[in-house]
Amino acid sequence: AKTTLAEFVLREGRCPRDWSELPSNSQPASALVSEVYVGEFEGGGCGLQFVMAADSSTQLAGKSLYLLLDQDGMTWTCTSEIEPRFLPASCR
Repeated sequence: AKTTLAEFVLREGRCPRDWSELPSNSQPASALVSEVYVGEFEGGGCGLQFVMAADSSTQLAGKSLYLLLDQDGMTWTCTSEIEPRFLPASCR
């Protein structure tokens, strides 16, 4: 999903409005994630929001992880409502 989003931003010069503008196979799937949003977030950042599933651990349930792409379409920033010990190493 990250690569597909970055390629779209570089090609189109803007953030997609939603998944309908990206290839159908680019939306990630996981038992721990209930929803994934793509688009422009508050403050103008383009990125992905992963909402953790209700049946995941109580430390994760309903919390979000954000991957934001900078304006040049090259660098990702990770922010989250999740405790650092539960985050992927690249987000700590």
